[in-house]
Amino acid sequence: MTRISGSSRFSALVLALVACPAALVAQGTTTSALTGVVLDQTGKPLQGALVRVTSDSLIGGARSAATAENGRYRIPMLPPGRYAITVEAKGFPTQKVNEVAELGKTTTVDFRLAPETTAVVEVVAQAGAGEMVSTMTRNFRAEDIEYLPIKRDIAGIAALTPGINLTPGSQARVSASGFGGDRDNANAYLINGINVGDSSAGQAWVQVNPDWFEEVQIGGIGAGAEFGGFSGAYFNGIIKKGGNQFTGSLAGYYQKDSWSAALNAPDPSAPDLIVRKVGDTASDLALNVGGPIIADKLWYFFSVESISIERTPVGSPVSEKRSTPRAMGNLTLQATPTSTLSLFMDYDTVETDHRGASRVLAAEATRKQNGPNFTFGLEWMQTLNSNMVLTLRASGYNGIDDHKAYNGENYSLYIDGTVPVNPAIPEYGPHVGYEQINNAYQAFENTRSRLGLQGSLDWFIPSGAGSHALKFGFDVDHARDRERTWYPGGISLNALADGDTIYTDFVQVGGGWDFDTNLNRSALFVQDTWTLNDQLTLRPGIRFEEFKGGDQWKTSTVAPRFGFTWNPDAAKTIAIKGHLGRYYDGLSGANYDRAIPGAYPLEKRYWWPNYDDAQAVVLHNLTNPLAEYPLPVMNDSTFRNAVTERSSLDPNVKQPYFDEVQLAVEKRFGKNWVVSANYVNRKGKDLLARFDHTPLPGTTTSVTNPLTGEVLTFARPGVNADGSHDYYITNDPDAKRNYTATTLSVDGRFTADWDVNFSYTKASNKGNLLKSNGYSSGREWIGSMYNNYGNLPGTNDDEYKLRTSYKMPWGTRLSASFVYLSGLHYTRNIRTSRLTNREYYYVNIEPLGASTYDARRLLDLRASHRFALGKKTAVELFVDVFNVLNNTAVVERGTRYDSAYYNVIFDQDSPRTFRLGAKLQF
Repeated sequence: MTRISGSSRFSALVLALVACPAALVAQGTTTSALTGVVLDQTGKPLQGALVRVTSDSLIGGARSAATAENGRYRIPMLPPGRYAITVEAKGFPTQKVNEVAELGKTTTVDFRLAPETTAVVEVVAQAGAGEMVSTMTRNFRAEDIEYLPIKRDIAGIAALTPGINLTPGSQARVSASGFGGDRDNANAYLINGINVGDSSAGQAWVQVNPDWFEEVQIGGIGAGAEFGGFSGAYFNGIIKKGGNQFTGSLAGYYQKDSWSAALNAPDPSAPDLIVRKVGDTASDLALNVGGPIIADKLWYFFSVESISIERTPVGSPVSEKRSTPRAMGNLTLQATPTSTLSLFMDYDTVETDHRGASRVLAAEATRKQNGPNFTFGLEWMQTLNSNMVLTLRASGYNGIDDHKAYNGENYSLYIDGTVPVNPAIPEYGPHVGYEQINNAYQAFENTRSRLGLQGSLDWFIPSGAGSHALKFGFDVDHARDRERTWYPGGISLNALADGDTIYTDFVQVGGGWDFDTNLNRSALFVQDTWTLNDQLTLRPGIRFEEFKGGDQWKTSTVAPRFGFTWNPDAAKTIAIKGHLGRYYDGLSGANYDRAIPGAYPLEKRYWWPNYDDAQAVVLHNLTNPLAEYPLPVMNDSTFRNAVTERSSLDPNVKQPYFDEVQLAVEKRFGKNWVVSANYVNRKGKDLLARFDHTPLPGTTTSVTNPLTGEVLTFARPGVNADGSHDYYITNDPDAKRNYTATTLSVDGRFTADWDVNFSYTKASNKGNLLKSNGYSSGREWIGSMYNNYGNLPGTNDDEYKLRTSYKMPWGTRLSASFVYLSGLHYTRNIRTSRLTNREYYYVNIEPLGASTYDARRLLDLRASHRFALGKKTAVELFVDVFNVLNNTAVVERGTRYDSAYYNVIFDQDSPRTFRLGAKLQF
């Protein structure tokens, strides 16, 4: 929309006065920037013109910059928000434009001044319409998140981005995949640019409330040198600061499983059983307030929330119930006229009953989770002069994540093959279908902590007809990973199901893991945004990084990055972008924990009772098996075998990485529409795998592929005298992973109140290794390498996403989100007989990823209405309908062909369900 004060005869001059924002380039992890050029009516640069910006988001009042000799200006380190930009030059009337500055981006606004103009011209930009949208990096402002029917967590926000999708499993935790079909633990999780990822698993550690954020950026493809420590995506949320006006909200959300559509269907693996899937029961109550302590000097934002969710996986006898209360405060101080200081602190906890609930676990075999955490972040931002800004940050967190057994240190019972569905022994009846009963198989104690220090210097240098926006920085990080896992009571009982009878098998003693390790990371980077002229921008950058984990891991990396944006037309309606970059995995304890001396003690196994394969003993009493068969005397006569996960690590190991190529074309149609096409290819290099170097015994074993009838013969694996293997973790030159995706997207609006976003992504993720940290590598035995190349899990070959929001004149808003995902790939396998050391191994009976889960068609709707109660007070009521089409796609099933749970459905999409909510704004 364009508004003109003064005579309408100036309407033709408006487009010449202010150009639409040009291509966006990387700016920073917590701020935005504005840049451009001021010219006279002949195109000559105007030196000394004063460009001033004001915003409700900007503490301390207006900021300004004078244009250089070439007419260029840049105002860095601006909080994301809506800005009024004015330009004053001697002999010219003041000009004004409104613009939106987005997180991590530099928006270009050029001015062409005409001396004959006697009126002030104001152009009001429509948010999201004037920018060149990046296909693979998306920004979501608070209002974008608030009005969409999505999950209230960082995963739900991330899944709005092309190429990232929610990855549900058989637990209440639902995560988001990374770019390139990567695991969620290959992502980087940032708050205010601060790393809050788990130092062990690499997943999100801090439990966030979406209401905290002024803006969230989801990126990864084409990221500049200031970003590192991920091979998937980065999620960066910027916390609200408050402002000069007191504002707040009290919001509540509620949904109940009984509001969901009924889903009762035959189980394809057992026709006499019924699959029952219910929706989630969830509640969420949040209070958010912000405002001034001292106007233009000290602002605050404070949030408290209590959220709970109850989710029942298919066939589970019990629901997993999770509560995550959290509180966060953020203070922003204009310490001096040229510096700001901000501090945020967060306390959150995760309390879960029946963690790990599943159809094969009895209720008492689940675990109780307790996970309190404290996080802080401190930032100092200092303007050194008109062209230089220094930023320093200190941050850290400390927390635990314990998963304890419900029955204390009582022994668990594991039944290999599950309790028979049609039991021959009546005592089995209450336990039909369970694999674990009596207590949790293992318990966990985990402690995590992280301390970090970051610094960066932004330096703007006008040069020729363009400019350099240089950014130098360092990032040092110290983390701790303390983990202990054990069998309750130090022992686990194991039985074996054969037909409709259960037999005693063996007991496990020792085992688990116990270690305490430190992880250190140091990084230096330099990134340049080199504007050669109005049409071409280059972005060379390089990142140096060193990783050190305990005494085992030490790697150094060099990650070059280079990108460009070319606008071939003078109006800048077309942008051609390219990027080459190298992205290294972040270091986690999982990379080397098995190589820590003593971390994985030898686990010994003894016959229970003393028998061999020809003298099996029937077990009748499953609830108190030791009353029927006491623990054996554990000596040489009852010794069965021993195992351990301990491994050695290649002393010359290298950090895994991905080389990336990206090419994008974006075309703007008018002010309201952008169409883009994006191609990306990512190849994994130096991926970690684990091999077994134990000498082979010289004998073979055979299995029959039930799909083809083919007899497969492999050399048997070897074993050391103590029951261990010579496992060796190293970079595997034969490990492959090649991800390619093409995305077409359309972003725009029909009117100021009706926006639309559409994307289609065609992807392929081929290789033989998904995890690059050496776990589940499938490279340890020759039989595991059979049929081990193909479609890697976690990637949807076809993805369609459409979302739209329409605001009606009378306060009603309708929003919709539709996602189509072709089924994820999985692989069917069989288990060998007991081989060397009485261990089982697995063999794929089809090429990797040859089978697929169901395609998913997910339509979510929201309808809301706002009732104004006063000048600043209003109540909004809304209803969400999730999975309107009642899609029942299977997302997890049993894949072992020769097991009792082959093809058994472990989970599927939740049925159609409703969520009600209300928000009081004041």
